[in-house]
Order: sequence, then C-alpha cells, then structure tokens
Amino acid sequence: MPLNLGKNEAITDPKKLVAQELKNAGFDIDTIKVPKRVYILADSLYDIALSKNCGTYKYPLGGELFVFNDNYSVGFIKGAMCSPAIATQAEDLIAGGLKNVFVCDIMYLLNKAINSILFRSTKQWTKNGKGYMKKP
Repeated sequence: MPLNLGKNEAITDPKKLVAQELKNAGFDIDTIKVPKRVYILADSLYDIALSKNCGTYKYPLGGELFVFNDNYSVGFIKGAMCSPAIATQAEDLIAGGLKNVFVCDIMYLLNKAINSILFRSTKQWTKNGKGYMKKP
C-alpha cells in the first residue's frame, strides 16, 4: 500500500498512517497479532517492567510495543511526555487493532496539610473513543 501523496495532500486516516509505518518496519498491519489490551506506562513503571524482564518487544506500534511473556493478550509501551502525545499513542494503538488501551501514570501531590500522597490514575479508551476513569 504505497502512499503517493502530492505536496498538498495529507494522510487523515490513522489506520493508513499506522499501516505505512508498520510496512516501513517490515510488518503487515493485516497479519500482525496485537494484544487485546495494552498499558501505556509512566517512565518508572516502564523501567520496572523492563528490569524484571516482563515482556518481549513485538512491534513499533505506539512506540515500542512489548507483550507480556506470561500473557500474550496483554502488552505495554512507554508513555510519551504530555497528554497530546499519549493521546496520539493511544490513537496509533487503536488504529493498529487494539481493543483496549490503558494509561497508567503516577503523580505526587505536595500540600502543606499533606506531606505527600501517591495517586495512580488509570484512563481507558475504548474503540468508540469514549473514556472513563478507574480508581485503584
């Protein structure tokens, strides 16, 4: 599926763009087997997953997509910096065929009344683009 674009044309279909990126890396979007669920992890969580050798690199989808060694239906990638970049990663993953994308991040709240509290926020995007928050 070569993309022959004129200088004033743009790709507006995320699936076409992702298909071309995968093709450039030697993969066919129609034959790859992506996990059903992927977690976009904060740097520290991603580093922990790699240090514990939890997964194996599979595809350049949404970044570097790893699949858990013990459960091939679940994968993870390193989250990009800032919300727009994470939204782009989620869009790429969904365009690549994923059914569920989760964002796992850690943030710290410092307040005079509270020394420090650790929160984990998880946001899931479904294929129809609607999201909801889950609290741990």
